[in-house]
Amino acid sequence: INQGFCGVAAAAAALNSLRTHLDTALGLPIDPIYSPNPYATQSALMRSSCANAHVARYNDTFDGVLNLPGGLSLAQVARLLECYLPKASVRAQNVNLTAPWVAERVHRDLVDALRDPRKRVVVNYDRKGVGQLG
Repeated sequence: INQGFCGVAAAAAALNSLRTHLDTALGLPIDPIYSPNPYATQSALMRSSCANAHVARYNDTFDGVLNLPGGLSLAQVARLLECYLPKASVRAQNVNLTAPWVAERVHRDLVDALRDPRKRVVVNYDRKGVGQLG
């Protein structure tokens, strides 16, 4: 786990915040640090068999997370969340805010999501796209 894993940190934060709004404990892995409480940590999420099978492994010989460039893609973060949430409840999308109508749609989607206490919004971005190192 390093600075390239902001997606894992965002997934852990979202899952932990949802525990009080859902009927189950989401089947979160138990990190030994917090045992016996199910609490999502970056390490516990990435050590899960689901993450290994559906997020990290591209094939039997290549680990697509720990090899360069490292970190997770948007699709991988969605698959990580789907390890613990119903697949239909996870929506991940790339957004290019340069089109004038896109900003309005994003605003509408954010307002809609933030009105519902059972929804979360996670925003990650490509630092290079805004002129930052990363």
